[in-house]
Amino acid sequence: MSEREQEVFLRLARGETPKQAAIDMGISDKTVYLHRASLRAKLGVNNDLALHKLALERGLLG
Repeated sequence: MSEREQEVFLRLARGETPKQAAIDMGISDKTVYLHRASLRAKLGVNNDLALHKLALERGLLG
């Protein structure tokens, strides 16, 4: 997972929308959607709730 994907992963896991993550990161929302699709494929999950659960399991959320 790239550094940018990690950042997108954490932002989405914290409940940010892709649009808000894009604004905060200074990238297009389409780029966030592409990173999200890549993350889902790499991590074997189908939705943002599963990304959140995975982040919790890995101790990435406080």
